[in-house]
Formats: sequence, structure tokens, C-alpha cells
Amino acid sequence: MPTTIEIRRNIKIPPGRDLILADTTQIHQVIMNLCANAGHAMREKGGVLELSLQDVSLDSDAAAFHPDLAPGHYLKMSVSDTGHGMDRMTMDRILDPFFTT
Repeated sequence: MPTTIEIRRNIKIPPGRDLILADTTQIHQVIMNLCANAGHAMREKGGVLELSLQDVSLDSDAAAFHPDLAPGHYLKMSVSDTGHGMDRMTMDRILDPFFTT
């Protein structure tokens, strides 16, 4: 990352709630791809890249919107940046198989 990009870590998880069931290689790949995309979007003007991890609790009402999740405690990872974002055409196709920018 260029020095014009500030990286912020925002980690809010209580002790003992840092264990997840996930493939570490896949999580690493997702984070690296998101950060690389963010760096690309901010390469000209700089900006802020923020990585957040927080403890969230899903009650039965919230879990109803996420059928693959049972009520309980989860860790929510977020990656955000102040880059220019995607245009409408890209956004409309982002989940199409084999679509690339």
C-alpha cells in the first residue's frame, strides 16, 4: 500500500470470542483481495482503508433473515475504504459468473 493510504484496525471482540470455524487460507485470500481492490481504488488520491471485526449477537428474529445461521454469537468482519467505488454497470454485474473488471 502506498503511504497515502491510512490503514485503520477496528477490533471490538471480547476475550474468549476470537475462535471461528473457517478456512484460514480462504479468509486470508478474501481479505487480501478486498485490500488490493481498495488500494487500487485509492491509488491516485489516497484515503483510508478500515478493517473491522466485531462481536454480534443474532436473535431469532434476526436469524430469520439469514436462514443458514442459527441464533447466537458471531464475529462480523468488515472492510471499507474511501475509494471511488463502482459504477452502476459494474455493480449490476458483480455477481455474474466469469464477470471481471
